[in-house]
Amino acid sequence: MKKIRVMVIAPYEGLKESVMAVAPAYKDRLDITVTLGDLSRGTLVARDAEKKGYDVIISRGGTAEMIGKSVSIPVINIDISGYDYMRAIKLAENI
Repeated sequence: MKKIRVMVIAPYEGLKESVMAVAPAYKDRLDITVTLGDLSRGTLVARDAEKKGYDVIISRGGTAEMIGKSVSIPVINIDISGYDYMRAIKLAENI
């Protein structure tokens, strides 16, 4: 059985770490590559992934939206969760 090639473009380190933690559970059917990429860099990474033959891209928020406009392969958006709101509040406290 051919594995599905998945490029995950995480806009922040915490999401990258989360995906990397669960990726081994799917290694028998998914070939998952995880990289960091915000709005502009994410689009460049996505275009490169499309050229390299990836089957699908997973990202979130505005990054996923911009990627979806720039590639022809499917883009799966990770929904915003309560964790994301709490993370934003904590980041704002540090400013």
